[in-house]
Amino acid sequence: MNPNRSITIFVFLFFLVCSISAFFTYFELQSKLTTIENQIELHNEGFVQLQSDLIHIQGSLGFGGLTNHIKNFQINQQITDLFKAQAALLDTKQYLTTIRSRLDSNVKYESFLVVLESVLGIYERQFSELNRISDVEKLLAIEDMQAIDDAVAIDAIAGLELAFVDTWNSQNEVNQAAVKSLSSFLTTILGVFLPLLISVGSVFVFVYLKVNDYYIELTALMRGSNDAIIVSNEEGKIVRFNKVAQTLFGYTHKEFGELHIEDLVNPNEKAHHKNLRSGYIVNVLKPKFDKSINGDNVLVKINHGAFLGAKKSGELIPVQINLTGYKINGKIHVLAALKDQTYIRKLEYKTQIEPFTNLANKDTIKQSLSTEIERSRRHEHSLSIIFIDIDRFKTINDKHGHQIGDEVIKALSDCIAERVRDSDVLGRFGGDEFIIICPECTGYQAAVIAEQIRKNISNLKIHDLDITISLGVTECQNLDTVKTLLDRADRALYEAKESGRNTIKLID
Repeated sequence: MNPNRSITIFVFLFFLVCSISAFFTYFELQSKLTTIENQIELHNEGFVQLQSDLIHIQGSLGFGGLTNHIKNFQINQQITDLFKAQAALLDTKQYLTTIRSRLDSNVKYESFLVVLESVLGIYERQFSELNRISDVEKLLAIEDMQAIDDAVAIDAIAGLELAFVDTWNSQNEVNQAAVKSLSSFLTTILGVFLPLLISVGSVFVFVYLKVNDYYIELTALMRGSNDAIIVSNEEGKIVRFNKVAQTLFGYTHKEFGELHIEDLVNPNEKAHHKNLRSGYIVNVLKPKFDKSINGDNVLVKINHGAFLGAKKSGELIPVQINLTGYKINGKIHVLAALKDQTYIRKLEYKTQIEPFTNLANKDTIKQSLSTEIERSRRHEHSLSIIFIDIDRFKTINDKHGHQIGDEVIKALSDCIAERVRDSDVLGRFGGDEFIIICPECTGYQAAVIAEQIRKNISNLKIHDLDITISLGVTECQNLDTVKTLLDRADRALYEAKESGRNTIKLID
């Protein structure tokens, strides 16, 4: 995935979450503030209403109220004053009931309410007795009635008022504490969280810009490189590549992203390549990373030589490869830089091939022989060579001319090439001499091949000339070098010629 896009998405999501959190916190605080404001308003309204009810109770009981009407009745002897006193009593009871309902049986006010209810109960019983007698008797009866201590009721009303004020002050303190707490929280949000958010955001922006710069540089390197760049993970899955790699192997971008490294090598070498890659990771990269304190910063570069790559079409192409191992987030990756060697191999082919016969030249034969000797010892395989010389070729040149001689050499090289195996190396060693390198072939097996070639040549007709060859065969021994092996094959060829030509000679 594009890391630039990943960072962009991450930063966007981070600020989105932070913004949502900030809005949520704001609305939560706003809701709490609104609740507190409503509580304060309700509390104030309740306090004002309680104060109003107490004032009404004072008025109904005191001057101009119940006691005042009773005194007027005693003085003026007007029954209407008694009715007014009873009405004032009812009003006082109503206001007292309202106060009790507003206070919700709060123990703090209970003693005062009980005193008031007791005083009103005495008045109510007295009025009940008065209502059962005549108006004249009422005047006499009220004189004899027990006096009621109104001071107790007045003290209870004063106590209630003080309790109301105390409760109102306490509730105000609670509300102020809540407002202070919210203000402190808001200060924390504005003074800590917001700067922290800005700081973290700035860090993310800085990291984003740096990653963006690195990504642009990486993209420029990947796109500007003339090499095919392929990055694979520890399992060999291709995770990153450039356009040159696509073009080199002939895949689309989507197809290439679904491949493993082994899909790009010679099908016959897939298992071997997988073992090499696993060994490189286990034996080279992991020990390097394990020794490092910070393995993510270790780069391990190795020149891995060349191999045959497999294009989508199945065509095999020679490729030079350089590997660099590195570790990101604890995961090992391998970067491969590939160069197409097709053109270079063609140039090398021209320097390795004898142009007249299109066979390997003498230098190439010696180099190939050296390689095969080393390989035969490493794998404990047999190796043999066949030395071939045209019988009386000088006579053919002298008698029929060099043009006929050239035709004979060309015809012989084609005839010999038809018999050699794919694994053999056939070359022109010089003049009328040819050599065949036969890997994984004993001396006896090489002699059988040599005899078949001899027979094929003896049946070859060129301008009615009878062409024969002599062949020397030998098998590589443990201490052989290129020189000793060639010398022994040359000696075998000499013995074949001394034996009458048109024959083979095997020297072990």
